[in-house]
Amino acid sequence: MASDEELSDDEDVELRRHRFPSKVGGRPVSDGCALFPELELVVEAEERDSPEAEAAMSKLLMAYKDKVGQEGELSEEELPEEVLQQVEEAVPLEQRHFAMFQARMALAPDQVVRYCFQPGAHPLWPRPEPQPSTADIPACPLCGKPRQFEFQVLPQLLNHLGQDDLDDDALDWGTLAVYSCSASCSTEALEAQTGSAYAEEFVWAQPSA
Repeated sequence: MASDEELSDDEDVELRRHRFPSKVGGRPVSDGCALFPELELVVEAEERDSPEAEAAMSKLLMAYKDKVGQEGELSEEELPEEVLQQVEEAVPLEQRHFAMFQARMALAPDQVVRYCFQPGAHPLWPRPEPQPSTADIPACPLCGKPRQFEFQVLPQLLNHLGQDDLDDDALDWGTLAVYSCSASCSTEALEAQTGSAYAEEFVWAQPSA
């Protein structure tokens, strides 16, 4: 059989389909692994306390104002604390949690990955549960140091991968939180042992529902 370098583009595609049966664009090619489109990630810092953030958060108060319509036109500052608390308690925790997640996503609707490898950083969870405890996150198998949150994959990525909501076999998640070694330890020993410099990290998958 000819090597990959000697194949034409069409022959290479057919060879890859033979070696790695897959789905292309959400449509099955044959049984096996999935083959997704190659996309570019653009890295941008998230603006904090921007006018857009304030506007997005303010929209969440509209539901509260509807509940206290009988009190007249109330601004956010004029809304009585006891009324605000009563309305918050009337809305299920999961709905309030998801509303805050949506408001944060609205600042950059196209974002698919959030990265923050800083001590004390946490994922932006779309749901209050399930979330991992410290005991749920295993230590680094190479050096024994605790892992910490590094980045998360958001559900918006599913749209770019051509996943069909009605397909029972399609990928689905609320978010994927990745935890890596807090010491960023060396993988030299691993590379010498296995020939690969890639260390296995821990992923916590929070389902969409």
